[in-house]
Amino acid sequence: MRGYRGSSVVIAVGGILLVASVGHHLLELRQLGQLSGPIAALALDGGLAVALVLAGLWLRRTALTGSEEWPVAVYTLLGGLAGAGIELLVLLVHVIEGRPADEPLFHLLIAAGGGAVMLFVAGYYAASRETVISQYESLLDNSFQMTGLLHPDGTVIEINDTALEFYGLDREEAVGRRFDTGPGWNHSETAQERIGDALDRAGNGEFVREEIDVQGANGLSTVDFSAKPVVNKQDEVVRVVVEGRDITDKKQQRQHLQALHRVLRHNIRNDIMKLRGWTSRAADAVTPKERDSHLGRVRNTLDSWEKLTGDMRHIRQAVNSEEVRSHTTAAEPLVTDVVDTQRAAHPEAEVDLTMPVAAAAEVPSAVENALHEAIENAIDADTDETPTVSVTVSSADANWVEVEVTDNGPGMPDAEAAVLETGNEQPLVHGEGSGVWLIRMLVTEVGGETAVSVSDEGTTLTIRLPQTGQSQGLKQVGQSA
Repeated sequence: MRGYRGSSVVIAVGGILLVASVGHHLLELRQLGQLSGPIAALALDGGLAVALVLAGLWLRRTALTGSEEWPVAVYTLLGGLAGAGIELLVLLVHVIEGRPADEPLFHLLIAAGGGAVMLFVAGYYAASRETVISQYESLLDNSFQMTGLLHPDGTVIEINDTALEFYGLDREEAVGRRFDTGPGWNHSETAQERIGDALDRAGNGEFVREEIDVQGANGLSTVDFSAKPVVNKQDEVVRVVVEGRDITDKKQQRQHLQALHRVLRHNIRNDIMKLRGWTSRAADAVTPKERDSHLGRVRNTLDSWEKLTGDMRHIRQAVNSEEVRSHTTAAEPLVTDVVDTQRAAHPEAEVDLTMPVAAAAEVPSAVENALHEAIENAIDADTDETPTVSVTVSSADANWVEVEVTDNGPGMPDAEAAVLETGNEQPLVHGEGSGVWLIRMLVTEVGGETAVSVSDEGTTLTIRLPQTGQSQGLKQVGQSA
């Protein structure tokens, strides 16, 4: 069919019927010797044929492409054949009954032309509807934004491929259920309540837009979410359009820049003033002990700068990487290597490790530096001569791996806990917050989350990481001093 258009077929069908009509009525005119009857008959069957020719010419000027015209041509042919077939059956019944069939060819032309015209109309509207649906689906599925169409009560009517891929769902799992009961909100009752409230407001005619944390197939992400009501002429809400744009990277970069700015503006400026004072005092010191004391403060400050720049470098690498979530490693060797490294670096400490037997569960590799920082902070927090830290790895469910780091220290300050749980970077102005900021940024960058629990016995930092695979039981790996 390449090179031919469906409209050409419609024109050809009309042309054939027109030639047949003209030929038949010319013969009729010669036989009857009168003009009025054949002319009236020609106006009927010939008029239908001319209508088909004009319909084909009109079809060529519509927005349908050549391939989209073919269903219309098929409908037209089927209509003509169906009409002719029905008329032939009627004629056959007349023959069987022994009744004479008056002007059978005229009736056949009328039936074929009428059937072709009727199904041309039906075919055009069917093709137009299919084209609109195809364009709608193409526009919806090729969008970078997650988009869904809902009933006013929040039930999903349609959802695009971008959203299905983000949530890790099949279309059958998403369509027909309330949007706020989907897997994107299962991680938090607060998130589920917020999305439910947004849908209720949109169902009542209000436009809603807010940033919200969503659980996707690769962990938690921050999404710019909106719910927009669609109203009819009576201002009744008939549909709700929901859209979401993943802004995790943008938010992480903004937070990192704010934290870096705060460090440069406040911490380093204050440290420079201290360095000036300590170096001046060291130069004026009378005794070696006094001089070494001041120089020791200088060294400690410079060491803190070195650590801070290292922390910021690790964060920047994670934030700028486009594949930070796709690079995964087995949880067992990753955590074991981190714990062994910390044991070697702090021989005075006891680090207990409990973790899965199998290495089936995989976690993002980028959290290695965050785990190092978490264990080192826990060791430093314990004021005993032999600090004790417990590291526990468990599979919360098929989607998450939890790493708990527990110390016996006096408890994490509220300011640092706020960094880990809410992303508030204010504590960085005190010079000790870059470590916890490193933990927060690396974990959230890979789609995880952090939580802090403080009691009289110490502090437990829980790091939840998205996983692939499942653990198969627990074992006590060992203890070392």
